[in-house]
Amino acid sequence: MSSNTAQQQHPMAARIVEYLSDANLDGNRLPAERELARSLGVTRAGLRTGLDQLEAEGILWRHVGKGTFFGRRPEETHANFSELRKSISPQDLLEVRMLLEPQIVALAAMRASGEELDELESYMDRAGAAQTVAEYEIWDDQFHLCLVHMSKNALLRKIFEFMDSVKDARVWGKLKEHCASAERRAVYSGQHELIVKSLTDRRPAEAKQAMEAHLQEIQRDLLNGR
Repeated sequence: MSSNTAQQQHPMAARIVEYLSDANLDGNRLPAERELARSLGVTRAGLRTGLDQLEAEGILWRHVGKGTFFGRRPEETHANFSELRKSISPQDLLEVRMLLEPQIVALAAMRASGEELDELESYMDRAGAAQTVAEYEIWDDQFHLCLVHMSKNALLRKIFEFMDSVKDARVWGKLKEHCASAERRAVYSGQHELIVKSLTDRRPAEAKQAMEAHLQEIQRDLLNGR
């Protein structure tokens, strides 16, 4: 903050900044007004005068329902979730999957329990036995989601869940119906078997290669078949 700005500040605003600069805040979130006024030895009305000026200067920012925070307001992300869904194409999703899922299965090969491997194999078998595209998609989704959980990485799980939530089911469904013939599903099921075998054998590098080959096949079928 420049000396010129500091000279123009209300004395209460300057006191608040000095206090907050030395305070150990939880995620830059200010204490409740009552607590902050008590710590500074001022009235709540006087405190609000300082807080209002600091917010106007961009030194504080408020989030309705969450509180007041010290520092610059973060850049706004897509506020409208439906608009975000519209902006993400099937190719966008496939490219991100190509970056993440080979690493996910490599982790799963090292961390999965025997029970989880049995569960994964059951999803593989059900996908392989599916008689319709819709039925196959249910068990294929479970197969891939199970792999993410087997990685034992909470952040990867959240990213994967977010990717699934922004997927436009109508666009994706049309692509799948066009490409997921019984013949193509048989190819994918064979690739699932290679992934499961590499996990069971605890071979991370082979698991990674098998997933890369699987996703490349899906990418060719989906994007070339549009």
